[in-house]
Amino acid sequence: MKKVLLFAGTTEGRELIEGLAGAEISLLACVVSEYGKKLLPSAENLQVRVGRMDRIQIAALLTEEKFDFVVDATHPYATEATANLSVACREADIPYYRVIREASNMEGCILVPSLEEAAAFLEVQKGNALLTVGSKELEIFTAVKDYQDRFYVRVLPAVSSLEKCKALGFSGRHILAMQGPFSAQFNEALLKELQCCWLVTKDSGLEGGFPEKQMGALAAGAQIIVVSRPIEAGMSVKALLELLRKEASL
Repeated sequence: MKKVLLFAGTTEGRELIEGLAGAEISLLACVVSEYGKKLLPSAENLQVRVGRMDRIQIAALLTEEKFDFVVDATHPYATEATANLSVACREADIPYYRVIREASNMEGCILVPSLEEAAAFLEVQKGNALLTVGSKELEIFTAVKDYQDRFYVRVLPAVSSLEKCKALGFSGRHILAMQGPFSAQFNEALLKELQCCWLVTKDSGLEGGFPEKQMGALAAGAQIIVVSRPIEAGMSVKALLELLRKEASL
């Protein structure tokens, strides 16, 4: 039986687990948090490991378990995790596959190369902004004057996310803890309710509800600021499932 190590935490990770359920594959899925574990589907051939790992810890796991393949289905912007995985696999001489999402249509969007550039842009603009970039890098936006009054943050409903927001000075109705993706109508209503004329996001693709953010912002009369996605090579979920199923049958 083939052994596959899957770094999940995204829609693609969940789709891969569902697609490999019942296959002649022993699957170990790694997620960062207990909340991420709860979002995974169940399967008889699945085990789940919780916790963040650095490159040394990944290398140790690859040595201990002797995997046949490693699949990177982390978020498109998880550049550090992807770099650690690819290097560890290369050093261990284990096949590594990166799952990629189709890029979104950026028509009508303001593109910036980084979150720092997004914060710098908002510094010289007026009006409220809805930040939908996650809690991990929110500190970047605290450099903007009056951020506690102008910015609203939408994050996952996990204790760690809420604690991070509060530690950075966000409070009350400026913290929106909820699990997406959301409809265009919901995004529109939220932007209007909070009187936001800016929406800051990453290109999370169809799986991450990016089109609905675009449509919602347009309907609400808000401008969408998008942090450009890192350029990388990889495979679609469909292509990877076909490859792994074929390998399992050999």
